[in-house]
Amino acid sequence: DVFISHNWSTSQFLKFITLAFHFNEIAALASANIVAFIAFALTCHGYLPICELHQIGEELPARMGMGCSTAGIVTFCIVLFFGHSIRRAIGLRGSMLFLDKLCVSQTDEQLKQRGIESLAA
Repeated sequence: DVFISHNWSTSQFLKFITLAFHFNEIAALASANIVAFIAFALTCHGYLPICELHQIGEELPARMGMGCSTAGIVTFCIVLFFGHSIRRAIGLRGSMLFLDKLCVSQTDEQLKQRGIESLAA
């Protein structure tokens, strides 16, 4: 499991982003790719719209399906920021996390052990 030493000088938002990437990035990337592939297949079969972009000097319009990018980005963000809640909702146990809010020493093993032992349960 995971032990994280707390740094009071860093903003809460940056701490959350860091932890989200550390714990949810792989699941977010995998989910986004799967959803983007499904959107691609749906676009190829005509279930999602295709935009036609007319460019000056070009006879034929460029055709683009926006579903893949949109679905992939939205899925990535949802899983990145809420992956821990999603896992808990479906009954999966994530990593156990101990957050050191009292600044236990991380460089001296004896001080670290004494600091951990002195924490109130």
